Amino acid sequence: MNRNLKAVFFILLVLCASCHKIEVNNFTGTYSYKTTGTVKATTSEISIDHSLPNEIGTMHILKNKSSDNYDVTIIMNDVGGGIYTAYGNIDGDEIKLAPYQRPLDLKLLDLIGKDITVTCTGSGKLKDGVLLLTQNYIAFNGNVIVTGKDITTIAELNE
Repeated sequence: MNRNLKAVFFILLVLCASCHKIEVNNFTGTYSYKTTGTVKATTSEISIDHSLPNEIGTMHILKNKSSDNYDVTIIMNDVGGGIYTAYGNIDGDEIKLAPYQRPLDLKLLDLIGKDITVTCTGSGKLKDGVLLLTQNYIAFNGNVIVTGKDITTIAELNE
């Protein structure tokens, strides 16, 4: 009886692992994306909201090896020439991004130099070949804190 129980457990384990591979495979592919949102620059004296310019480009979601810490690698190539890499884990139709850094071009009066590096976090959901990501940005530049909530990326799977 104990032997049969071990066999059933092993079969269930294999089935669960294969289901996760199917979930990851649903996300893999090449997408066209657009990112929009607003960031806020805050000092002890003022606070300024700034709309980000629309960022468009190509997003590649690649399946990682099973030995990696993350299920997928996300590579975003914007038409302006920037390339950003993030990692994520898949759970059903949802993706959770690991924190990653990227440069952000901000022209907020004279508070910040042209480029700053923001730390990004976020999550998203895939439905019918469309991935909707919501991200948060945060950066510290001297006495300026830059935050961005509800930075939205819409990515459509290219077929």
